[in-house]
Amino acid sequence: MATVIPLGREAVIYYGTADGAAANLIGNARDVTLTMDGATADGTSRGSGGWTDTRLVRKDVSISFSITNETTGTYSAVWGALNTAFLADTPLAFHCKHATGQTGLLGDFLITKFERGEPLGDIQSWNVELKLTLVYRAPSWA
Repeated sequence: MATVIPLGREAVIYYGTADGAAANLIGNARDVTLTMDGATADGTSRGSGGWTDTRLVRKDVSISFSITNETTGTYSAVWGALNTAFLADTPLAFHCKHATGQTGLLGDFLITKFERGEPLGDIQSWNVELKLTLVYRAPSWA
């Protein structure tokens, strides 16, 4: 059986109300990046046998993507929801999946960056950065 490796264009990202389902497709998303980091602490002691003992003390999750600048038409609801959540400091649920029907990270995020780009040689777009918040729930892989 052949190994299936999803293409970037097959990945999907959804949004919705925080602490709820993220059921609204962000169909105009481009270049989505899901980043999961861990902060470490040095637990080395004399009993470590000469080895550095690294401990994971906390985890951080962020998502970044851009959307095409459509303030009317099909994707205007996406822009409206993101803009409203950013201005009101309100978290939204996001589900970042490998592909339709696949699993991915589900959690509640605050929009920490909402930036419009106007490059001369390309279309206008909004760059969006999200940071995990635990106000309602912990993230899960669903």
